[in-house]
This record gives sequence, structure tokens and C-alpha cells, in this order.
Amino acid sequence: MPDGLHRAMDFIPYLSLSAASGDRRYHINMSDIAKTVIISVITGILSAQITIARLDERMKTLENEVRQFKSDFYRPAAPK
Repeated sequence: MPDGLHRAMDFIPYLSLSAASGDRRYHINMSDIAKTVIISVITGILSAQITIARLDERMKTLENEVRQFKSDFYRPAAPK
């Protein structure tokens, strides 16, 4: 690999590549990948729960507004 690419790889830690000092061969660091997967799963679950809670709250508000709208404007026809 060109030296510029080796220097660039040193500044990209999120690729989970690491090299021993003086060694120009890169290998995949499985512990970093496992940590990244665990953190992303936990973050995804938490954000999904927060989103669902907010959507549930908004749906309840919308249902109440529709119910109020119907009670204000819906008048059954008088029997003939």
C-alpha cells in the first residue's frame, strides 16, 4: 500500500482496523466490532422506545381532537 494510505488508515478508527507499531499489515479488531454492534443495538432500542412513546402520546391527542370535532359538528338528522 502507498504510504499516504497507511497514514490515512491511522486516522480512521471507526473502521476497526489496527496495526502493530512498525507493522504495515492491518487486521480487523473483533472486540471493537462487537462493542460497536452492542452500542448500536442498545441505542436503536432506546430510540425506538422513545419514538413509540411520543407517537402514542400524539395519537391519543389526535384521537381526542377527532372525538371532540365529531361531537361539535356531527348532528344526526331529525327523524321524519
